[in-house]
Amino acid sequence: MSIPMLTLRNAVCNERWEACWQEICTEQYRQLLLRRKQRVLPHVEQMVSSLMLWLLQFRPPTPKPVAPLPRPVAPAATLPGSSRPSSYHPWKRTLACRSKPIAKK
Repeated sequence: MSIPMLTLRNAVCNERWEACWQEICTEQYRQLLLRRKQRVLPHVEQMVSSLMLWLLQFRPPTPKPVAPLPRPVAPAATLPGSSRPSSYHPWKRTLACRSKPIAKK
């Protein structure tokens, strides 16, 4: 006797036919799904790769990197050829914060 037949005979003799038959059906269905998946998987992978290649054709071109703008050069703090401060010297600038007039009532 083969092992599968012996298993079925034991299920009948031990009055476990319903439980064993349910396990057999579940296992066969699982194996069927596994075979389907193995058969279909290469086709799905091929379809996905061809779709990706097709989508890459419509991708906008990569923009060229933009060179940073040159930073403006700050004017000299002293006049050329002398030690006198220019109008751009920090001491000659107006205050960033002006004092508020105090009103007395």
